[in-house]
Order: sequence, then C-alpha cells, then structure tokens
Amino acid sequence: MLARLKQMLIKEFIQVFRDKRTRFVLFGPPIIQMLIFGYAATFEIRHVPTVVLDQDHSQESRDLISRLSSTPYFDVKGPLTDQRQIPELIDQGKATDADTMRWRGVLVWRIGTAIRHPDDPSRRVLFQHVPEAKTVKNRVHLDVRVGGEQREAEVARLVANGATELHRGAQGPYTWVTLADPEGNELCLT
Repeated sequence: MLARLKQMLIKEFIQVFRDKRTRFVLFGPPIIQMLIFGYAATFEIRHVPTVVLDQDHSQESRDLISRLSSTPYFDVKGPLTDQRQIPELIDQGKATDADTMRWRGVLVWRIGTAIRHPDDPSRRVLFQHVPEAKTVKNRVHLDVRVGGEQREAEVARLVANGATELHRGAQGPYTWVTLADPEGNELCLT
C-alpha cells in the first residue's frame, strides 16, 4: 500500500515539473501573495486611542500611564480620575457606548475591571479583555488564601459555580486544593 502511494507521489512530482502551466499554478500565487502581503499588508496595530482611569494615583500607576503614552501602540487621550468622566468622553466622541456597560447602575468600561483590597484600595488585581482569541489556559496561577476553616465551604461554592476540583496537595504544614475554572485556568485555595 505504501509502495503504491510512494510511486504515485513520485509520478505527480515529475508531472508538476514537466508541465509549465502546472508549475506556474503551483508556485505563482504563493510568490505573488508573499510579495503583496510582505510589503503592503501589515497586522501591526498602532496608535490605538486609549483612555486610562487611574483610581490608584500611586507612582506605579503614573509610571504605567507614562510607559503606555511613550509607545507607538497607544495614544493616551488623557487619564481619568473619576468614573463620572466616562459620559463626558462619550459626549466628546472620544469613546462610544459600545466601549461601556452598566454594572450595578454605574457606567463602567466594558473591557476591564479590577478587584481591590477592602482595607487598602491601592492593592488591586486588574482583569482586562484582550483582542486575541484564547488558545491555551491563562499564564497566571492564583493562590487564594481563604483560611483552613473556610476552605471546604469555598471549594463547594466554586464547584457549584462551574469549577472542577483537580487535586489536593500538602507540603509540610501547608495544604491546598487545586481547582480549574470552566476554561481550564487553575487556582489553588489555601
């Protein structure tokens, strides 16, 4: 069976190089596409109009805004200091209704959100939408400390909401439960 397939491939290979039209059909379009797309088309995104809502007001957040402004990829139109400025940006045409949504009656940005520590608002975790499709699990692994006495209740709550318990681990005095969210991203509860 493989010998027949090998002979057929050899025959077709010889035929391709014998006939000029077949050679052109086989090699012409890819070469033309390489020339056109190599020089004319670019998939690099530059000068994306960006608005930053800085609720932290720390040196780190100012540095981040400065770094964003200095790249050719983002055009920071101006940092916001309050969510109440979002409607003004829509009125000025710097943002659209599609960029926002209502959450608990408040107008917020659609593509990002943050969770903050209740005692120290400068400590936060930011979740942001990205345009690329998700192809693998996230590269961030969260270790969430809920306390040994609350761990089982929290595991049960997360499993009831769609998480999957992967395994339980222990090392010395420390124990944890590893879970995966519905998309396969892992986190540990300690």
